[in-house]
Amino acid sequence: MRTKEQLRASQAAYCARHPDRVRATRAAYAARNRDKIRAKKSARRLENLEKARADDLRHRSKNPEKTRASQSKWRNANKEKVRARRAKYNAKNAHKARAYSKAYHWANREKALAYNKAYRAANVDKERIRKAAYRIANIKHVRARWAAYYATNPEAQIKARHLRRARVMNAITGNLKTIAAWEKSWKSKKFAVCYWCSVRVLSRKCHVDHIHPISKNGAHSIENLCISCALCNLRKSASTIDIWNNQIKQPVLL
Repeated sequence: MRTKEQLRASQAAYCARHPDRVRATRAAYAARNRDKIRAKKSARRLENLEKARADDLRHRSKNPEKTRASQSKWRNANKEKVRARRAKYNAKNAHKARAYSKAYHWANREKALAYNKAYRAANVDKERIRKAAYRIANIKHVRARWAAYYATNPEAQIKARHLRRARVMNAITGNLKTIAAWEKSWKSKKFAVCYWCSVRVLSRKCHVDHIHPISKNGAHSIENLCISCALCNLRKSASTIDIWNNQIKQPVLL
């Protein structure tokens, strides 16, 4: 009777002589007994967990590209499983996940901004719903944040009011960037001339006025905006141009 060493040597010699046949036999066996093999490997791994982890780490360090490709392939094939696992981990480790996300964002700022922009462009309705839900759930926080912002940026508050008024009244809205550039241009100067009374006034005391009132179907666009002193703007209020021309010394021709 042959010893174990002799049997091993005989098997090794057979495998060396017939590698294709051996490979095919093993593949057929693995296909027939996939669950059995997986259970056996899992049990062996649990029995030797530290050794298995050390072997995995050694393999990954020696084969980084291969490991990365294998992990990427698995994630693409198991997207739902990966998403569920991440959600479970983030729920258990909220602070750690938030800190990691923040650190990654600042380390890859340009990439993160580009990704977020592309995502918002592809999910406009979803983003609108998400933002609305956030505002409802955090209304006090949102109001406090906007109040602090407007306290340091009063001009932004005025622009926001103009825009909101235009939207509420269903007015036509022009190019907001053009309007912002026009306002920045004349507000950067020390003085400005009122469109209605032609008086030279300090720019910081001037208002932006709608020539045709928004409440009378006027548009919130660069063609319908003018520089007005505070007195003229308050006196004109929502008067049409015909009525307003009868109240000023020099009627405006449009």
